[in-house]
Amino acid sequence: MRWIGLDLGEKRVGVAVSDSTGKIAFPLVTLARKTLFPDLQKIIAQYSDIHGFVVGFPKTLRGEVGHQAEKVQKSVEEIKAVFAKEIVLWDERLSTRAVAAVGKKNIDVAAAQFILQGFLDSRGNSPDV
Repeated sequence: MRWIGLDLGEKRVGVAVSDSTGKIAFPLVTLARKTLFPDLQKIIAQYSDIHGFVVGFPKTLRGEVGHQAEKVQKSVEEIKAVFAKEIVLWDERLSTRAVAAVGKKNIDVAAAQFILQGFLDSRGNSPDV
């Protein structure tokens, strides 16, 4: 079962997808925020075994829910309303800094891959979690 990783930005959204076993995350694409839902529908149609979304949740460095995290929560509610898939919020603190070496052009999709891989790694070897 596959997962889609999302790094929600204000203008762009990085998207990653796992392999069919739910163990390895691959960078997929950077989408424009304004066309997010139709573009995600196309991705879900392409990968028919999508179990859910792992969405980067930008807590503050103190682990608190700040302004950006509140925006993500609102977006997650919109995603829930459109797609009947499980959604997991994943702490993305420092993810952008961790992938900065890939360059600004690919940073959104690399952050999505980093977020998704962190989630997949946390589950160990069990694709059923």
